[in-house]
Amino acid sequence: MIEKENFEAEFLQLLKRYEGESNNLKKRVNILLLIGILGIAGCDAEQTKQKISMNKEDTVSPYELSDKELELINLTSTNEGDLLVYKIGLADKREFETKIDYYQNGKLSNTLMKMTNEIKKGDSLMSFGVRRFSGDEKDPTWYEFFVEGEIGSAIAREQKASPSVASSKVSISEKKKLPHDKYTAIGAYIEDTKDGDIKAVSPDDKEALNILIKENENVYVFSCKVK
Repeated sequence: MIEKENFEAEFLQLLKRYEGESNNLKKRVNILLLIGILGIAGCDAEQTKQKISMNKEDTVSPYELSDKELELINLTSTNEGDLLVYKIGLADKREFETKIDYYQNGKLSNTLMKMTNEIKKGDSLMSFGVRRFSGDEKDPTWYEFFVEGEIGSAIAREQKASPSVASSKVSISEKKKLPHDKYTAIGAYIEDTKDGDIKAVSPDDKEALNILIKENENVYVFSCKVK
């Protein structure tokens, strides 16, 4: 595990070093920084795990970032308000799959990203987030959706024809058991490009998820499952 102090010093130096470099390079540094932030929290989770009994079932729950973690995230191009972090608790080593599905006007448009990695027994952390990059006529607005953490790293980019009028994010409100070989929706990013009308509902059950998808113009659903 990375020592907290060493990690923070190293990445602060990286940020200063690349401050004048290209945007693409800065994005890569930001991604590395986010991975490291989750690594710091992962060390804490590992230490806590040694003090408690092992998980008896596979679960996922919302994770609240500490003040230090929020401070580090604010140094990146990712806004705290566009980031969801989760703790995964596994009873044994599993294959863990995540995906981001894009729904437009109540219908599945496409799956932006799907990733499968093996995760160790015990507690791990992962994040789901979005970065917005505004352009001009030659370089239109586009979104970068990402999943980061001990499960690995994946990015999906989508170009937007219309600017966002309103947006929001929602997450499950409490710990959920993860059934095997069945996706569980745990978070979503909602966007409206028309009148700013958004229906923000926590996807705690199937009915709430259906409301979220059907009553919003653009919904990006983050789901996971264990195999």
